[in-house]
Amino acid sequence: MEGTAEHILKDERGIMTNAAALEKKSISFTNYYNHTFATYRGISGQLYSGYQLDDYDSNRLTGIQDILSDKVYYTSFINTEPNLVPFATYLTEMGFDEVSGEPGQGYSGLNSSMSDKEAYDLLLSHIEEKSVGSQPFFTAIYTFGTHASFDSPDEKFGDGRLTELN
Repeated sequence: MEGTAEHILKDERGIMTNAAALEKKSISFTNYYNHTFATYRGISGQLYSGYQLDDYDSNRLTGIQDILSDKVYYTSFINTEPNLVPFATYLTEMGFDEVSGEPGQGYSGLNSSMSDKEAYDLLLSHIEEKSVGSQPFFTAIYTFGTHASFDSPDEKFGDGRLTELN
């Protein structure tokens, strides 16, 4: 999840107790750092294991979605910023079978983006839909609402006064 660092999971105030508990039962990588700044470039780093110089640069490398597509996987990406045309175009050019997220919808996140709740609800329904069939699938998602300093419209931490924790 965007902006989630180890010190957030281990914060003594119990900011993300469920995520911290899940992390203890999961595969966890230490000494891992995002490939680049900003997030758009990090998506490329995650999918292609490569470096991207500028936001929205085309990538001619082979990505995990390409490899899995060759293995007959259905590949998709949940776009949480569908109203941002350059980003939507950038994702479409990555060669996923589907990029989900309808532009023009009244999303409740910052800058007409999906809130994390909206994004995870879409992810869950997408996974439920795809899991009914026999075709294996790969779905990637980029969360926008968990960026540092964004105030969540969905959840408040404590009394809600510390917007960076919401």
